Amino acid sequence: DVINNLKEVKLKGPEQWLKEQEEKWKCDCGMSFSWYEKVCNNCSIELVSYATTLRINKI
Repeated sequence: DVINNLKEVKLKGPEQWLKEQEEKWKCDCGMSFSWYEKVCNNCSIELVSYATTLRINKI
């Protein structure tokens, strides 16, 4: 993923890439979340994150 992210930053520019990342890591309720969270801490909806797609357990 790191290599793909670097390619996207180069292609889109850092400002656009950061804007897209902000939206990617935001729940529909507006709360931001990190890659390892499975459920939103604000509204309890299941999130689409690396934890849910890779079945990572939060420690």
